[in-house]
Amino acid sequence: NLSTDDVLRTILERAAGLIEAELAGIALYNDQGGFKKLITLGTPKEMEGRVPQGRGLLSAMRLSLVPLRIDDVAAHPGFSGAFPAEHPVVRNLLGYPIYDDGRPVGALYFGNKPGGFTAEDEELLKAIRAVAAGERYLDASLVARNAKAYLSRYATTHSRPPISDREAS
Repeated sequence: NLSTDDVLRTILERAAGLIEAELAGIALYNDQGGFKKLITLGTPKEMEGRVPQGRGLLSAMRLSLVPLRIDDVAAHPGFSGAFPAEHPVVRNLLGYPIYDDGRPVGALYFGNKPGGFTAEDEELLKAIRAVAAGERYLDASLVARNAKAYLSRYATTHSRPPISDREAS
């Protein structure tokens, strides 16, 4: 059986590979709207398990009803001006809110895509967000299989190979 974290990490790995992002994360919020959990890819091991304070762009994402696509993070007015110690610099960002019954429960974050993020990337994340939101109601292994199947089907109809194929080359 896969744990919830395993399922979320699988979703992140596949999605980051498909949209060619160097960094990926999924944040889950607590009932008060603060950060409960953050699972990341592409960040140093020293950052694992840290829960962000959620200032700047992370806070903006928590309040957003729509995807947040930023081509130049450093120039964005919502950027707090600095990253936490050990955090890689994020040049561009695509964030996608996850809602359940009209309330924010989390967000998907992707950073540092060469050439920037696109509307196609947003559409892919729309489907992935639905899988991630439904994960807490279903058996984790079933969601993981469904997520992998969806992402594999998506990859065969688009020009980008799945992450496992790119890593092998």
